[in-house]
Amino acid sequence: MGNSTPRAPATWIGPHRIDGRAVATGDAVYFVDGKIELVALNRADGTLRWRFPLHDAALAGQPAPDNPTFNRRTATPLAADGTVYCGSSDGGLYAVDAATGQKLWRHDAKSPVFSGITRPDAHTLAFGCMDGSVVQLDLRTRQETTRFKTGGGVVTTPLFTADRVIAGSRDYTLYGFNAADGAVAWKFSYWFSWVESTPQLVDGVIYVGASDFRRVTALDPASGRALWSTDVRGMCWGWPAVTADTVFIGTVAQNIPGTVIQHTGGLMALDRQTGAVKWHHLSPLPPANSFGGQAGSLALAGDRVIALGFDGLLTGWPAK
Repeated sequence: MGNSTPRAPATWIGPHRIDGRAVATGDAVYFVDGKIELVALNRADGTLRWRFPLHDAALAGQPAPDNPTFNRRTATPLAADGTVYCGSSDGGLYAVDAATGQKLWRHDAKSPVFSGITRPDAHTLAFGCMDGSVVQLDLRTRQETTRFKTGGGVVTTPLFTADRVIAGSRDYTLYGFNAADGAVAWKFSYWFSWVESTPQLVDGVIYVGASDFRRVTALDPASGRALWSTDVRGMCWGWPAVTADTVFIGTVAQNIPGTVIQHTGGLMALDRQTGAVKWHHLSPLPPANSFGGQAGSLALAGDRVIALGFDGLLTGWPAK
C-alpha cells in the first residue's frame, strides 16, 4: 500500500473572537462572532461566504457590547428552509437569506437575544430574551403568539415537550410552563446558580446542568420532580450529552480569588439511571484570574464524545 497524506482540515481565522456555538448545514457553517456579526462559511473548505452585521446601533442606542466576564456569549443561529434566524444584542430577531446574507426581516423582541432559537413546529420560532421572556413567534404573521416570563435573563434554548415549555433562567430557576396557556406548572431551584445549560429531553427525562451549584440533574418534565442530582465538581454551562446508559457533562473551573465554591474543570460520565459517577477526567488548574476545563456543549459522533476545552484542544472520548 502506498503512503497517503491526510488532508488538512478546513480552517478559517477571522478578525474577532467567537463566543457562541456554530451550526452546520449540508454545505455551510453559521455562527456569530464577538462583533455581533453573523458569519457564513463554506463547509467544505472554510472559505468565507458572507458576513452580516446583526447589531444595529441606531436601534439599540449604543454600539455592540463587548460582553464582559460571565456574560461572554453570542446568540446561536438556526438554519432552516433557506433562511438563517438569529438573535441580536440590539433586541431583534433577524431572518437572513442563507445564500446571499441579505436581511429578509427583523422582529423587535425589545430585549437582547443571546439564546439559541428552536422551531417547535413548521410555523413557529421560540427563543429567550435577557428581560426574562420566552417568546414564541408565528412565522406567517411575524407576530408574537406567547411571551412567558421568568425572573432573569434567558440564554438557554427553550425546550418543548408534549405539554410543557421548559427554560432555564438567570434567576436561579428552571421553569416548566404550560404550553397551552403559559402558566407556570413548576419551578426547580438551583441555589443562586444561573441556569446556563440548555435542558435535553431524552426518552421522557430532562437532563440539565447548573453553573455555580455544580450539579447535573435528571427531572420529570411533567412535574419538575428531580429523579437524581449529582455534584459534578464544576460549573456546567453546556448541555449534557446522553447515550443509552450514560450522561456526559463538561465542567468549568474558575481560579478567581474570593470564589465561595470551588470548581474543577474536566469531563465526567454519569450513570443515566442513578446519576452515579462512572469516571471523571480532570483538566489542569487554569492560571490565576481565569477559567479552564470544558465550557461548551458536548457532541456525540458515533462511539465518541467530542469536547472542546479552554486550552484549544478538541478531544474525543469513548461513549461506551
